[in-house]
Amino acid sequence: MGHLRTQGVEVDAAARLTSHFQLNGSFAYTEATVASFPNGPCYTGQTLAQGCYVDATNSRVQDLRGKPLNNAPKYKFNIGGEYDQPLGSLPFEGFVTVAYRWQDAVNFSLSQDPRTVQKNYGIADFTIGINDNNGHYKVTAFVDNAFDKRYANSIADTTAGFSGVPGAVGSTWRPARDAFRYFGARFDVSF
Repeated sequence: MGHLRTQGVEVDAAARLTSHFQLNGSFAYTEATVASFPNGPCYTGQTLAQGCYVDATNSRVQDLRGKPLNNAPKYKFNIGGEYDQPLGSLPFEGFVTVAYRWQDAVNFSLSQDPRTVQKNYGIADFTIGINDNNGHYKVTAFVDNAFDKRYANSIADTTAGFSGVPGAVGSTWRPARDAFRYFGARFDVSF
């Protein structure tokens, strides 16, 4: 039986710096650790020197006490801003938004498998558009993940699938929806 411990702090802020410019951001610090798990799973190929041992039931286990919880980044932040600009006598207003989000490295495996680590990464999104002064129509062009930063939603160790092949290691990763640069346009209508 295992026990977990999670504690941290999160701060959110928003400010309208001028009548046309708004800035927002957030920061989160999370300390998520295994408080107790004396018979935790070992990862494929983990040795005694790396903490894996055979218990009384002949199972390969490790003590995970004090290890970070899987898929729980210690630090995350995002910052964004929007600038709105009236377009003279036209019945429209233009806007530009910029957003950046970053997160710390995570291990997707509770067993602390080094092959399932997602390194820290940051994603930048940019938007430009116009909307009518009555709030009925909005046209937006956007590019998300503008710098094409590849990252995973999950990473799995598939080394066990290579049994009988000395030294073979493998892993698979599942990309997030925005793990690749994409761009487009939107047209919104509201009544």
